[in-house]
Amino acid sequence: MKLVDRTDESVREHPALAVGLFLLLFTWYGIQTHNWLLLTAVGLLGLFLAAQLLLEFADREGDD
Repeated sequence: MKLVDRTDESVREHPALAVGLFLLLFTWYGIQTHNWLLLTAVGLLGLFLAAQLLLEFADREGDD
């Protein structure tokens, strides 16, 4: 139960973690089914997520 609580707490603190896990799952499914449209969509969402994380990190560093 502690692992579930810690995972739930981590996802609440870092919602990008949950999104990243879903992107990983959809990437695996897209590769298995050779669904290039799904892989393209996942790639674009991944780029958007990476940009958001970089902006968030830069904002945190700027607060120091």
